[in-house]
Amino acid sequence: MAQDAGGSGFVTRVCIVCEGATEVEFIKICVTPHLLEHGVYAYPTIIRAPSGRGRGGHVTVDRLANFILHEYYSADRVTTFVDFYGFKGAGGRTPEELGKAIVDKAEQDNARARNAWLTMLEEWGVP
Repeated sequence: MAQDAGGSGFVTRVCIVCEGATEVEFIKICVTPHLLEHGVYAYPTIIRAPSGRGRGGHVTVDRLANFILHEYYSADRVTTFVDFYGFKGAGGRTPEELGKAIVDKAEQDNARARNAWLTMLEEWGVP
């Protein structure tokens, strides 16, 4: 945890791995300001497309698990905010099953990875 700007306590840093620009903007505008009021600094980061461009996309269990492991070194917690319907290789799995698969894959490489979850943007009214 990091000390807050006022020096009165600590804030938890939460990295939110996003699929694309829409998700990043939603986190910046809606989520971060709200969570700051509760001592949580949530910041978005975008999972890069396989081409290396910053556009995001092509979300898979393996790519998310590897990206989460990379981000764990700069945050207290890491979670995901991706479009379930755009998830590659979902194979009929529910968001909960995909979340478990991500955590299981990440834990194979690092026991610190815990509690990944997926949010269906359509449930939030995000196109």
